[in-house]
Amino acid sequence: MACRRPAEIDRRVTAILAGVGAAAAVGLMVYMAFFSSGRAAADEYQAMHAQCKACGGQFTIAAEAAAAERAAAGDPRKDLNCPLCGKKNAASTMTRCDRCGKYYLPPENAAAGQRKCSHCGFDPDAR
Repeated sequence: MACRRPAEIDRRVTAILAGVGAAAAVGLMVYMAFFSSGRAAADEYQAMHAQCKACGGQFTIAAEAAAAERAAAGDPRKDLNCPLCGKKNAASTMTRCDRCGKYYLPPENAAAGQRKCSHCGFDPDAR
C-alpha cells in the first residue's frame, strides 16, 4: 500500500467537506421552500380578523382569546368586543377570500350565492 502525501489527503478532505456543505445547503433550501410556508399558514389560523360594525375598524385577535370571549358569553357565534372603540358585541369575524387572499365581511345571514368577496367578487358558493 502506497503512502499518500499530506497535500493529496488535504485535497480529498477539502473536496469531501465541500460536497457535504453543498448537500446541506441544498437540503436547507428544500426545507425552507416546502416546510416553512406551512408554519406561516399554521400561524394564520391562530389569528382571527374582525371588523367592528360600530366604528368600521379592523383588528386581529388570537383565536384562543376570541374563543374565550365567546365561551364566557355562552354563545360560540357571538360578535366580539371591539378593542378600538370599546363597543361590546360589535365586531364580526371576517372571511378570507380563496382567490385574492384579502379579508372581507360577508353580509349577515347571507344565503348561498351572496357571500361574494367585496374586493374581487369571487363567490365561494359558486364552485
